[in-house]
Amino acid sequence: MKQCTKCKKIKELHQFSKDRSRKDGLQLHCKQCLSDYLKANKEKVLIVKRAYAIKKRVKIAEYMVHYNAVNYERDGEKIRARTSRWKSEHKKEVAIQKLNWRLANPGKYAAYCAKRRAKKLKATPLCLNEEYHRQNEEFYIVAHELQWLSEESLHVDHIIPLQGENVSGLHVPWNLQILPKSLNGSKGNEFDQIEHDRLNLPLLIEKLSQNS
Repeated sequence: MKQCTKCKKIKELHQFSKDRSRKDGLQLHCKQCLSDYLKANKEKVLIVKRAYAIKKRVKIAEYMVHYNAVNYERDGEKIRARTSRWKSEHKKEVAIQKLNWRLANPGKYAAYCAKRRAKKLKATPLCLNEEYHRQNEEFYIVAHELQWLSEESLHVDHIIPLQGENVSGLHVPWNLQILPKSLNGSKGNEFDQIEHDRLNLPLLIEKLSQNS
């Protein structure tokens, strides 16, 4: 039995929430008093929670990564089944969420589409790390942000085409460039090796001098 410090009533232990910081492992207020307080002070509680989340955001993020990893390792099949079931039962909500994300993140969505196409073409090396994937994504974000400066729509082009006639390139940062639609369309799947070497020769010389 335990006495609530709020209502002063003596209640069963199961009527108190857990609190590891206390000697008995239970909160000072009973569940009913705590519930009444939260309902009466919604805005105040929300402000406190937001302030705590901002102050401890790194610690919370680390905990969530660990928590999700542990849960997925233990209950991965159940979680996937539950997620799949929810998506099938809420198709309209899922479609709206996806559309809202695409509208709010046009650059990232363009990068996702390009990455998906490149994956189908097996043009993304398996050894490509997260930093290079981020650099790939940056090209599409920058192209979108620079759009207001151009009368034509800007495209992210593969310098060496993914499906060229004589040579096929990769979906990697050093094979990407931003071009106006007309120039990208006229280029097609052709690759000018001489022009490519001319543009990249200074960079190649610099790298060789650094390694020597």
